Amino acid sequence: MAHLILLLLSALLYAAAFVALDNLWWLSFVCFIPLFYAALTKHLSFKEGFLWGIIALGLHLSGFFYSIFYLADNPSWHLGLLLWVALLYLALHTALWFFFSQVILQFLRIKNTYGILGTWLISTWLYSIYIDRYCLWPFNTTEGLIILNPLLPLVKCPGILSSMSLIGTAGTLFLLLFFQACIARYFYTHKLARTILFLSVLSIFGWSVLQLCCRKQIQKTPTWVSTLAVLPEAFYNPTNIQKTIDQVTQELKKLLALNPQASVVLMPESALFLCDLAAHEKLLTQWNKEHLGKEVTIITGGISYQHTNSYNTAYLIHNGQIKDSFKKRHSMLLTENIASWLNFNFVQSCYYTQRPPITPSANRRALFKINPELALVPYICSELFFNNQPDDNFKNTPIVALCNDSWVIPEYVKTIMYSTAHFRSIQWNRPIVYVAYDHAYYFYKTTQIALVHSGSQRA
Repeated sequence: MAHLILLLLSALLYAAAFVALDNLWWLSFVCFIPLFYAALTKHLSFKEGFLWGIIALGLHLSGFFYSIFYLADNPSWHLGLLLWVALLYLALHTALWFFFSQVILQFLRIKNTYGILGTWLISTWLYSIYIDRYCLWPFNTTEGLIILNPLLPLVKCPGILSSMSLIGTAGTLFLLLFFQACIARYFYTHKLARTILFLSVLSIFGWSVLQLCCRKQIQKTPTWVSTLAVLPEAFYNPTNIQKTIDQVTQELKKLLALNPQASVVLMPESALFLCDLAAHEKLLTQWNKEHLGKEVTIITGGISYQHTNSYNTAYLIHNGQIKDSFKKRHSMLLTENIASWLNFNFVQSCYYTQRPPITPSANRRALFKINPELALVPYICSELFFNNQPDDNFKNTPIVALCNDSWVIPEYVKTIMYSTAHFRSIQWNRPIVYVAYDHAYYFYKTTQIALVHSGSQRA
């Protein structure tokens, strides 16, 4: 029974680090200690691994599943069942992680504490890497879920993650797990009095290190950041494009009046929902200097159509003219597109009655040239979250990530979304401008600057 309590504690600590990320991010430092301790006291089985996965992943992902369910045009029990199957699929991975860890211990006849702990350390490390990079392979895509990486909450103390630039994400993850394995062994081999003394010294030392890592580092912010402003509204008039352009024009005038220094206006993914701007370019003259009072560059999310395909598209518009566009290379599983073997009628009726499925494009990543001193590389929402490496050839160029958090219901999921953008900035060593409806930031290493973000969502 004691080992089940330890597993429950581990699962709850892991989930809490994400669900209460702003305040409990530091639980990523301790969430695996009870699990490693339990592994030293008892053989952990497939069933116990499945239980750990259901609790830890179920609590963590509950906000995502809840939002995905109510994003549907026609939510049904079929969709609810499908989301439960998705959770069971992920929990199966944790069960296999436990199972193979025990198989290795038995096959190699490992019985000493160092061997047992080392086996669980390596298996936990490999499991975490697999989940982060490869767990979605059955859905016609070789990618994983960064939102399950135990390193992600540590972005709230970004100095800790600076080691990623030296030893990579996998190396930093190994150090995090190694630290917890060492603590678990200490608890296992020492008496209560020495353990209390050790924890006291460790707490003082750890707090000092965290204070040092979390200390604000003075970094020079590029001057172009001050020229950015965000219009966080969604305009939905697919049968009346003129009305959409008129509404955007009025909001642009308000935004520029409040922020006279702004010369680049950023709008989130799907801000111009189902609007093919390339097919109505003549209407964009309302966004030129004559109407707005000065030349303005706009980067916005929209759509484009080619034959029977629909592409999630980012547009670069300067002084009322389309200068460039980029079609999204990735489609979000289920809500934008589905694997062929999942193409059931009830899934089609849930998500594709009021909007078409999105086709991933094969075009190269664009470079949006704003002016001679500034260029931005566009990423559209899931492209930022599901690429472990940058999907472009512009290594040192800042990224502008147009995202959509309007479908999200729990606030903690929105926090995870923009925290992931900050994580990618550290991981890829590149500035990222994150633009969504409720949050907009400039991220670079330890720097986090909120962008001018006015207006309210309209759908």
